[in-house]
Order: sequence, then structure tokens, then C-alpha cells
Amino acid sequence: MQALGGHTSTAHRQKQAEASSTPPAVGNLTTAESEPSEAEQAEYYLELGYSFSQLTSEFGFKPSIVRQAMAKLGNLKARG
Repeated sequence: MQALGGHTSTAHRQKQAEASSTPPAVGNLTTAESEPSEAEQAEYYLELGYSFSQLTSEFGFKPSIVRQAMAKLGNLKARG
């Protein structure tokens, strides 16, 4: 071993072996990737004709989410 603060050559090899023995995660989908977001769901229901109060009281969406969805849909309709 070297004097104070020196490296030993085996310390890094052990860490590299541990890192390479763990296989990378492949094909793991998170819920965010596999399910529509709350905003996307709110947009869907708004497009079907549900009102703000129905989405907040009956479906339990947060008012801020519904407002954002309404604003987005309003912007899209204005462009179209």
C-alpha cells in the first residue's frame, strides 16, 4: 500500500466488477409511459362533452388540471 492518501490497484477493479455484474434494466415501463396522464384524461373527457364541475366533483380531477386541459383544448380549437 502506498503512503497516506494513496490508491491501491485492487479497489477500482472490485467496483468495476460489481457494476458490470448488474444487468441493465430493459423493457421496464413506468406507469407514466404506459398510462395517459391526468391532463390527457381530463382532455379526453372534455372532448366527450363533460363539464368542469363534472370532472372535478364526479371524476375527482383537480381543478387546476381541468383548467389546464380546457386551456390547451381552447388553444387547439382556435388554431384549427
